[in-house]
Amino acid sequence: MIQFGVMSNSHPAPGTDLTRLWEEMSAEAQQAERSGFDSFFVTEHHQEPAGYLPSPLPLLAALAARTSRIRLGTGIAVLPLYHPIRMAEDCAVVDIISRGRLILGVGMGYQEVDFAAYGLRVSDRVSLFEEGVEVIKRAWTEEKLYFVGKRYTLTDISVTPKPVQRP
Repeated sequence: MIQFGVMSNSHPAPGTDLTRLWEEMSAEAQQAERSGFDSFFVTEHHQEPAGYLPSPLPLLAALAARTSRIRLGTGIAVLPLYHPIRMAEDCAVVDIISRGRLILGVGMGYQEVDFAAYGLRVSDRVSLFEEGVEVIKRAWTEEKLYFVGKRYTLTDISVTPKPVQRP
């Protein structure tokens, strides 16, 4: 069966009350659930004039507390901006809080200023992305993680907790 989802993608003007915006997004997710949608996605934006949503996972954790059925996802998380072990841990926690409703959507990103803000080069985004996906999947499925790549070297890493869902 084809599933339907909603992406909340509001871009507030500078000076917008972000507490009010959060309440509106929460209401939007709850309405999407009541209306029978299967999923609700939030975006990730950095260096926005209004300070809008640089961290989608904490928002999804909060939405998990206010919904019960709808799947909750990142649309998308800019994976090269995150260390993959931290992303694996944070996603596992959100998946547990949501009782297995997290959808992790990832992308490579493209804004040079975003990469520069994290001390990264946009030219490294492909290898950061590819290695990040592999490390996250392995972190969720292996008891001890050993990984040697172009961007990451990980030795004897145990990532806990594991998510409810399996990749």
